Amino acid sequence: MGHTLLCVLGLFLLNTLPYGHAEVSNRASLTLQPNWPQIFSGEKITLRCEIDGGGDTQWTYEWKPDKLNIPPRHSEYRINSVTRSHSGEYRCKGRKDSYSSTEWSNVIRLNVSPNKPKPTLTAHNAIIPVGGTVTLTCSVRGSADWKYYWFKRTSDSSVAQPIRDGVPDSISVSQGGLYHCRGGRGDPLFFTENSDKVTIQETVSNRASLTLQPNWPQIFRGETITIRCEIDGGRDSHWTYEWTTTSSNTQSPTHSEYRIISATVSNSGEYRCKGRKDSYSSTEWSEAITLTVSSQTPKAQLRADDTDIPVGGSVTLTCSVNPSSSGWKYFWYRGKKTSEPLTTPDVVFLSTGQIRVSQGGLYWCRGGRGDPVYYTDYRDPISINTISESGICF
Repeated sequence: MGHTLLCVLGLFLLNTLPYGHAEVSNRASLTLQPNWPQIFSGEKITLRCEIDGGGDTQWTYEWKPDKLNIPPRHSEYRINSVTRSHSGEYRCKGRKDSYSSTEWSNVIRLNVSPNKPKPTLTAHNAIIPVGGTVTLTCSVRGSADWKYYWFKRTSDSSVAQPIRDGVPDSISVSQGGLYHCRGGRGDPLFFTENSDKVTIQETVSNRASLTLQPNWPQIFRGETITIRCEIDGGRDSHWTYEWTTTSSNTQSPTHSEYRIISATVSNSGEYRCKGRKDSYSSTEWSEAITLTVSSQTPKAQLRADDTDIPVGGSVTLTCSVNPSSSGWKYFWYRGKKTSEPLTTPDVVFLSTGQIRVSQGGLYWCRGGRGDPVYYTDYRDPISINTISESGICF
C-alpha cells in the first residue's frame, strides 16, 4: 500500500510540472558578441548561451523566438549578415535531457538599423599654415568600436587614394587635398558609408607681393592701371592666381595681372592676390594695395610770366595739373587745340611743364601720362603778343 501511494504521488508531481519537465539549478545567461549598442544591417553577430556550472554536462539548447533559423541544439546563434528582420528579443535555455532544463535566460533585445551609418568628418582648420598641420576627426554617432580608414585626392582629376587604415578617429595632415573617411569594425570588416569630403588647403612658403603700375598716388577716372602679382621664388613653377578686392568690380582674373583699362570710382578699394600651385596648395594672401580713383577730371593750368614778347626776347609759359599729382608730361599747342603739339624748333623746353616762346599766338597746354596716354582737359588759352620795334603788338 505504501509503495503504491509513493508511485501515485510521484506521477502526480511529474504531471504538475510544465510540460512534464523539471527545472535544474543551473542558470543560463545570454551574451552578444560583439556587444554593440547599435547593430547595422550587414554586420556579423553571435548570440552565445552559457550554462553556469554546466561545463562538465552535455547540454542541448533551446532558443526564443522560435523563428530562428539555427541548429536547434547549438549554444551559438551566429548571423553572418544581419538584417532588420533579425530585430527582436532573444532568450535561451539549456536542456540536460528530455525532462530537465534550466530556466529561460536573460533577454537580449537586438535592434538592427536598416541603413549603413555615415561618419562625420570635421577639420579644426581648413588651411594648413606654412610648416604646420591640421587635425581631422572622423566619428560615427551613437555607436562604438570603430577604426577609421582615410583617403585623399590630390587633384580634381585624380582618384582618392588610401592614406591610413584602421587608425583612431583623429589624424594630422600636412598636405592639401580632398579628404574623406569611413569606419570599419568586426570580423569580417563591416564598413560604413563614406563621409562627406573636406577640402584642406596647404599654404606654401612662397610669398606673394603686389605692385601698382604706374605707381601714382592719385588715380583719375578713365586712366589705365595694372596691378601685378609676383611670387617670390616661384619663377620655375606654373602658378595660377586668385584675387580678392573690396571694390565693387566683379573682375576676377586667374593670371598675374589685374588690368583696369578705364578706371572708375567703383574700382576704388583694397586689392590682394595669392599664387596657387594646384587645387589644394597656395601662398598666403599678399599685403593689400589700396586703390583710390578720383571722380574728378584733372585740368591743366596755364600761366605766363608776361603776355608781351619784347623785340628779340621771349616769355616763359608754365603748365601744371590740378589737382596735383605725378608722372605728367606736358603737351603744348599754338593756334588750335587740334594742331600738332609743338616741338623743339618752335619752342625752348626749359623743364617739365615750362617752355620759352618767342613767337606770338594763342597757346594751349594739357598734361598726359601712362600707356596708353591719359590726357587732362585743356586749359583756357593764353594769348601772347609780339611787340615790334615800333612798339606795335601783333
